Amino acid sequence: MHFLDVLIALSAGVLVGILVGRRTSLDRLRCRELETELASARAGANRYREEVASHFTKTSELVQGLTLQYRTVYDHLAEGARTLCPERMLELSQGDSAKALPAAGAPREIEPVHEPEPIPEPSEPAEDDTESDPRPEAHHVGASL
Repeated sequence: MHFLDVLIALSAGVLVGILVGRRTSLDRLRCRELETELASARAGANRYREEVASHFTKTSELVQGLTLQYRTVYDHLAEGARTLCPERMLELSQGDSAKALPAAGAPREIEPVHEPEPIPEPSEPAEDDTESDPRPEAHHVGASL
């Protein structure tokens, strides 16, 4: 029986060794898979960071261009105000914008609207007198009323 005990112990050791070896190799395989997944996630995060940095760099350039365009429009309007409204520009340049610009809620002076004078009705021309008719269509040959 001594030989049988050794054989059973040896078989049990081989079986335990195989199970532990498999478990270890599965763990190593899983570890490699996780390392590959981690490297892929890091590469994706780096790409995303680069895209975000590129996006904000482009946004900064566009805002800077917009600022320059705004400044150009402002300069154009200021030049127009200096040349077209010099009396108001003196008030504005002295910092007295309250006098130069109307207040938001202040009533404005509005010029009264005058009704237009009525246009007199043209007199009826004689049947033979188409030359004196002021209507352009009356001067054409074959024009009908």
